[in-house]
Amino acid sequence: NNYVGSATISPGDNFFVESNGRHVDQILRAGDTIQLRDSNGRSQYVTVSAVDVSKVTFSPPFESEIATRTPVYTKQKVVVSAKASSTEMKTALESLPGVGFVSVSREGPKDSEGFTWFITFQSTMGMSACSMQSWCLTSNIDTIQYVKVSGLGQGYDGNYVQTSFTDGRPRYVLLW
Repeated sequence: NNYVGSATISPGDNFFVESNGRHVDQILRAGDTIQLRDSNGRSQYVTVSAVDVSKVTFSPPFESEIATRTPVYTKQKVVVSAKASSTEMKTALESLPGVGFVSVSREGPKDSEGFTWFITFQSTMGMSACSMQSWCLTSNIDTIQYVKVSGLGQGYDGNYVQTSFTDGRPRYVLLW
């Protein structure tokens, strides 16, 4: 899980404002699933509808008996280059909580389809640890923005992409 921030949420609310003044619009976007916890520690998973700086609107409404100051988490993500090797894909997948061990092979590139990865989950961790469908392992094709760094020298220059968050801070990885 990736910590986004914290908020005080009342029963029936469908929005929150991050309590520490973090700009969560740099972290969340519409369609993301976030995890909220009530005062008894029970998790509720909601879908982000809109993000405006520090205000997040979501559905369904928060189900709790009392107002709660809750940590907010987003599903952990990894970004994998379109030309990643099977080893890079394996490493990225196994870094996600609950995935366990995988074997990966890659075919291609093909003229119209690029690469195809074949993934076999070799442990049952992923299925047993996935209690909420929207929190489970998913994949999608996104065009992402990157930051081009130059002038730092060999091994540091190149294109960096945000891959995750640690304590609400973005983490960047050199792609190529």
